[in-house]
Amino acid sequence: MLTSPILSNKLIKEFAILHLIYYFCHMKKIIIIFFGLIVFLSSCTNHDRKIEYSTLENNVEKNPMETLDKIDSILRILEDGNVSDYMHLSLLRYQAKDLLDKNISKEQDIKKIKAITQFYKEQENNPKLLKLSLYYCGRIYSEQHDAPSALDYYEQAVNINNKDLAFDSKIYSQIGYLFYFQNLNKEAFKNFTFAYTLAKEAKDTMKIVNAMKDIASVEIANNNYNNAIKTLAKALNIAKSTTSCTQRRINSITSYLAMALNQNGEYTKAKKNIEPVLKEIHPSDTSTVFSIYAEILENLQYDSAAFYYRYLSEKGSIYAQETAFSYLTEAAIKHTKNETALKYLQQYFNSKNNVKKYTYTKSLLQVSKLYNYQQQIKEREIVKNEKKTIIYIASIIVALLVIAILLCLLIIQRKIQHENIQKKRIKMLQKIQKNILQQKEKELMTIKDKIAFCENQINSTQIQNQKLQEQLAKEEENYAIKNALYTIEKKERNVAFDTLSKTDIVNKILLKSKSIQREHLTTSEKDEVIQVFKTYLPKFIDDLMALYDLSLQELLVCILLKLNIKPSSISYLLGTTISSISKIRSRLYKKIFNKDGGAEKWDEFIRSL
Repeated sequence: MLTSPILSNKLIKEFAILHLIYYFCHMKKIIIIFFGLIVFLSSCTNHDRKIEYSTLENNVEKNPMETLDKIDSILRILEDGNVSDYMHLSLLRYQAKDLLDKNISKEQDIKKIKAITQFYKEQENNPKLLKLSLYYCGRIYSEQHDAPSALDYYEQAVNINNKDLAFDSKIYSQIGYLFYFQNLNKEAFKNFTFAYTLAKEAKDTMKIVNAMKDIASVEIANNNYNNAIKTLAKALNIAKSTTSCTQRRINSITSYLAMALNQNGEYTKAKKNIEPVLKEIHPSDTSTVFSIYAEILENLQYDSAAFYYRYLSEKGSIYAQETAFSYLTEAAIKHTKNETALKYLQQYFNSKNNVKKYTYTKSLLQVSKLYNYQQQIKEREIVKNEKKTIIYIASIIVALLVIAILLCLLIIQRKIQHENIQKKRIKMLQKIQKNILQQKEKELMTIKDKIAFCENQINSTQIQNQKLQEQLAKEEENYAIKNALYTIEKKERNVAFDTLSKTDIVNKILLKSKSIQREHLTTSEKDEVIQVFKTYLPKFIDDLMALYDLSLQELLVCILLKLNIKPSSISYLLGTTISSISKIRSRLYKKIFNKDGGAEKWDEFIRSL
């Protein structure tokens, strides 16, 4: 119910009558009964008090909790028959609950908000409240993951002839969310931008800030991190200068800014930005904030990231748990804690399966909602056109086709997810390989020095000789193990390169390099070979970009050199001269090593990576 859990008999009776009103309004033959009930309710009231709706409407967004309590107190003493007041208060109550992030997606909520909406449709003299009720119909359906129905009501709301720029901005933001959560970023960006334009026209600072945050979220999803950072920084400055902006909202924008900075490789700035947020996290935001902070610490190679990942593994969202167990597995492998690594790896796969199940269930729910929505449309067409049999059959066929298509998409999605898991495993192995390779020479030299030292001390005393013999044996064993590990890692790196060399795009490029027709690489071929290297030899790309901010042309030269393609062949593959290729190689060597070495020196360096 819309009032407190303990309701008076008069309110229960009134709500029953309201349900009758909703259904009677769809029956033209008994419309007289509807008006009779209204007259009855009006005649039964002794309503002497005037409710200050303007005060409630002004305070609901500023202080929703206080407004909700006040509405509940009014509803408890509201006289029988005050249908108009009851509808108005109930609508404002939904607004307050939504602002407080309370659940408004129950089945009974659908019936109540539809009854309220029908009431204002029949009134025809209050477009403002009709618009508000249509909006909350959309909000409730959105919470139920019924995007088609939600979009239908949002569009009805914006088409109401009641000019309210600030509220229209809010509606277009919700429409943007519907598209954003369906990964339709282009449509989401369009609606978020329009919401921002309306908010600026209305001079509503909070909605301007919210719209800027929404726009930035799409930019992050599209990997446009620089744009996202600029937008979020501007939004944050506006939010901090606005007294009405809550600390939670400021923290939310700050967290998004930190995430964008982190994704853009600005790890230190990201850490500096998010650290104040950690001091006053809203309980509902803990998982999100900790996930962002842990990823930042991981990129900075701080061991303290483990603390936050352990927290997320226990109390984070299913997505946060997946990431947390992946990190903890890698950390355990790094410290040679095999049993711990095995335990975390099992938990990682369990969390991965949980994400799969949730995603699959959510997708099926969306399919079901889409199917139900389409069925409703088809049934209305059947009544309108009086062709029940034909349209019924057509609707079933369409629904089955839609379900078939969506199921195919789900299968494809699961296949892609499986491939991503494999790529992640390869990346994990490459990361382990990186750490071992970085330490191998140092460890081998250290072991050799220890062996030599032990050999020189053998002749000192018998006791010392025995100890040194034991130590020497131990060091020789360690050396053998490390050498074996290095051999294994070298083989794995060679396997990765061999796998890369067998890809279609690499084979295609190699054929072109040997062709007498001197074909140039297309834009798509360039993008594809870069992507292949990022997949199978990510460290090759990362190391190069870390040393120097290579242009696309320079990066392609390095990739083709890695594939053992001659500079002369590279020149016509990239549509340039041999001289230009030589200059690029020489220039890169001088930039990296700060000395002249020639193009051949650069070739040797590239092949060693």
